[in-house]
Amino acid sequence: MRMTRLNIAIATLALGLAAAPGVQAQDTTRKASEGEVALAPTYATLLTAVNGAKGTTEQVMLATTTPVKVRIVDAKLLVTAENKTEFEAALNTNKEAIVDLRAALQKHDIVVKTLGDTETKYAVGDVVAAQIVNDEVVLFVHRHM
Repeated sequence: MRMTRLNIAIATLALGLAAAPGVQAQDTTRKASEGEVALAPTYATLLTAVNGAKGTTEQVMLATTTPVKVRIVDAKLLVTAENKTEFEAALNTNKEAIVDLRAALQKHDIVVKTLGDTETKYAVGDVVAAQIVNDEVVLFVHRHM
């Protein structure tokens, strides 16, 4: 419960920063992240994000502004042969929440644009999870492996 409040507070702060004058979306790289950033994603963060899709959807739906930064992480860089079955089970269990998350993300033009600007030309339909971390939204994308 305490962690949820912290995440909501951080999300609120991050979304509030987006309304500040002169703040623009992060210039994206042309391919999905491979973990070169300070908060490198892991399989555990991916699985947590998939299982928390419902809560993230609520945060995105409450957002009245666009995130300051959007970072894309390809799930196939985090999923291995050893955890693939667990990952696919989590996707199946959270199928409805993921559909709702995609619908909420679709309303944010910067998210749609950032996904399309990647080398792989992702779409909102490729998003399987999202996390709000500090002043950025981390989108985990997945295409069938």
